[in-house]
Parts: sequence; structure tokens; C-alpha cells
Amino acid sequence: MQLGTFALLLLATLGQTVPDFAKNKKDLFRYFDTELKRIEQSCLSHLSTKEAWEKERPVMRQQFMEMMGLWPLPAKTELKAEKIKFDPATPIGGMIEIPSAALAAEWFARRLDFLSIGTNDLIQYTLAIDRTDDAVAHLYDPLNPGVIQLIAHTLKVGRRLRKPVSVCGEMAGDPTLTRLLLGLGLRGFSMHPAHILAVKQQVLRSQTDSLEPLAVKLTRQGSPDKIQALLNRINA
Repeated sequence: MQLGTFALLLLATLGQTVPDFAKNKKDLFRYFDTELKRIEQSCLSHLSTKEAWEKERPVMRQQFMEMMGLWPLPAKTELKAEKIKFDPATPIGGMIEIPSAALAAEWFARRLDFLSIGTNDLIQYTLAIDRTDDAVAHLYDPLNPGVIQLIAHTLKVGRRLRKPVSVCGEMAGDPTLTRLLLGLGLRGFSMHPAHILAVKQQVLRSQTDSLEPLAVKLTRQGSPDKIQALLNRINA
């Protein structure tokens, strides 16, 4: 099977880095190691600090299992033996999913090939809200001023450093937020296929030059009412 471009998310629990997680999930990462060598891009999840990045990047860039000492035969060797084509210089990107990563977006952008903003986690970590908890789920708000400013900052850094930045998560597939994200400079959306048509319609009817001033103005608001009013103008 020919694999296209996508971000491989190496999922770990809170407070646990990808290499730490891998030591306890040998079978899972044996599969990931093979697939990682065949895709065009890979993406580090839950970036937080310089130290975390420096620990994870070489693990992703080089032969993951061989470095971890988990498997004697690295996946690249297997792919060569099977004559399966792969890119030995796979681009490495990072998931911006927690506030500290968004605030340090410039540092990461200078050292990574691309960034992807994971809005689901970014929102809940920024607001300290578990969106799966019914008692507080109603407080989960993608239009919270802090969330919007973190997204805007990350997109601005990407434009300035000419590094691609995409958005994934529920915000990317919400057509009521499409024009706002376009106005903030987003050009790469990742969403469930069911949302593509509605979002595409919003993109086709948008003039980004006219959206940008309103989107920037929205990021400077602190009142939910003013934010919603500006969003209504953006979507008018």
C-alpha cells in the first residue's frame, strides 16, 4: 500500500515522553517503526520543552527501535530487503497541543520542518477542563481569548519563519470557525471527511484579505460577547 502524507501521532500519557512510552509498548512501536520509514512526514506529539524535543527528535529521525534497543533488526533494513521505497530523510514536525508549546512555537519552528496545532488538547489544557467530564464539558470553549491568542501566535510564527502550520481537531472541521482561521493565516486544515464539504464551501466564499483585519481584531478582545459579535461579522 502506498502511504500518503500524514502526521503519525505517537500517543503517550500525560507526563510521559514518547521514548518512555515506547519501552512499555514494544509490539505497538514495532509496527510504527516500519510504517514511519514509509510515510512522507512524521509528527512529534505533546511537545513542551527544549529538553523533550531534543530527546524525541533523534529517536524519530533515526532508526527508532534500534536506538531504543528493543529490536535487533531496524525497520529501514527490513524495507530495503523487501525493496520497499521510503524517504530516508523523513520531515519531522511537532504537535502544538499544550500552552507551553504554543508559547515556545518559534523555538520549535526553527528546529522542526512543520507544526500542527492540535486544538482539542490545546483547548482543554489551556482551560484546565476535561472535555470528557460532563460536569465541566460545557466550559470547553474554542473561542476563549487565551485559546485564540495561542493559535494566532503559532500561525504568525509559522508565516514569519516560512514553516507550514496546519490545524487538526474539532476546530478544523467546524465551518463556523473556518473563516476566522483563514483570517488568522491558516492554510492547512485536517478534519474528518464528513466535514470537508461544509468547510470547503466556506473557503470558496472567503476573501482572506478582507478577513484578516477582523480576525486580528477578534484576537484582541476579552469579552465573549464582543468575540461572538466579531465572529458573526466574519461569517456574514
